[in-house]
Amino acid sequence: MCRKYAHDPNDIADAKQEVVLRYLRHRNRIELNVFGWLAATARSVCADIGRHRAREWRRRAEWSLRESRGDRDQASIIREQIASVMRSLDDDDRALIERRFFERLTIEAIASWLGVSPATASRRVGSAVERLGALLDVIDERVFVPPADAVLRGRARDSEREEETALSTQTVRVGVMVSELAMKTPTDEGWHIGIEGQVRSVPMLERDGIELVGMVEPDTTSIGGVERVIRDFGLGAHIVDATDARALYRELDVIYLGTLIAMVPRVLDAVVRAVELGVGLLNEHFAGSIIPGMRDQRVLRLMLAERAAEHHTEGEHGKPRPAEVVRGHEIIPGLSVGTRFVVGGCGPVCAMAKGSTVLIERADRPAPTHQAELLPNGGIMPILATGVIGGGRAVVLNQFLPELIGKHPSYRGDFYVNVCRWLARAEHEGSRWMLRTPARS
Repeated sequence: MCRKYAHDPNDIADAKQEVVLRYLRHRNRIELNVFGWLAATARSVCADIGRHRAREWRRRAEWSLRESRGDRDQASIIREQIASVMRSLDDDDRALIERRFFERLTIEAIASWLGVSPATASRRVGSAVERLGALLDVIDERVFVPPADAVLRGRARDSEREEETALSTQTVRVGVMVSELAMKTPTDEGWHIGIEGQVRSVPMLERDGIELVGMVEPDTTSIGGVERVIRDFGLGAHIVDATDARALYRELDVIYLGTLIAMVPRVLDAVVRAVELGVGLLNEHFAGSIIPGMRDQRVLRLMLAERAAEHHTEGEHGKPRPAEVVRGHEIIPGLSVGTRFVVGGCGPVCAMAKGSTVLIERADRPAPTHQAELLPNGGIMPILATGVIGGGRAVVLNQFLPELIGKHPSYRGDFYVNVCRWLARAEHEGSRWMLRTPARS
């Protein structure tokens, strides 16, 4: 299996070791078929190595070509800037990067040098690369930055065409939140949303070019409902701690929040921080709206709203109501302003945050039926909205039948692929949108 993705013997050895390390790290929480887990993990690790090597060879070739064309002044500038960035690192980070990427030491050799386990050494190298990547982000985006052996986020693109070509071929890693807390949380009317309801849209994310990763609250992977969803939806090859903002930032391109009516503060804090750093956010169905509730500023921020209340259609939940496109966007190609939909009638009524853009909204502008005091002056019901949270893009989709958007006769392409690719680009300090490439150890 490894040879399908990684051909170098050293890469194959590294892949085998990484699979063993992941198994040892997670073995007490694996209640699935062990051989199936190992196979899925090996496939993920080897694919990452193959993609990493392909990017490295391509970028080194680009750099060699630029130098062969006589672009020596540009090369000198870059070398000076990188030397300056390296001097800005603390001694520990600089030593790790020099040994790993200049002296070409293996993780085992670095672990021996540090006197720690290979897994700890790998994490420390990854953290050092992350800090180096953050410093490199401040380099003038018009300067081409040659790569080290590591994958660094924030690669500058010379043109929009080059950016789109790279994005169309890159695998977007999407973290799917699977919450044990939300499964057990009743609403004020006594009902609750089961854990399968949280991930209802995941089958629509199972597309070429999208890799799904499980996001869970700590120590919950062995709980029946969580374990079953991870197994049934193929999320067990790699699990990320949903309370660890750094892990979310390093491992994911996009965070997917499904019908999570309850979110613990640590998860909310980590998600907000990761998105601020540049991870994309796909928020379906106003996550956290019951616990901690719509008064919580973190919940509102993830909704791209300043204030929000809730509306339920009279008689039964989700009665069909009209909605229409009010603004065009690249995630809804082919849908012109005025295009009509029929949507489920329940959802949030919002005063949208500054800078957010509503693309589709309910046509009849309903009044709140729950928490009406939170929105005394009315608002709109956004069905699809986009915005920015810090350095990351966000899409909010308040629609229990989101597939209806992509199934509209005028829609071009695959809705979720378009959304995830758009979200995988993070905002740089300059005016250009940058393609994020998480540094994974």
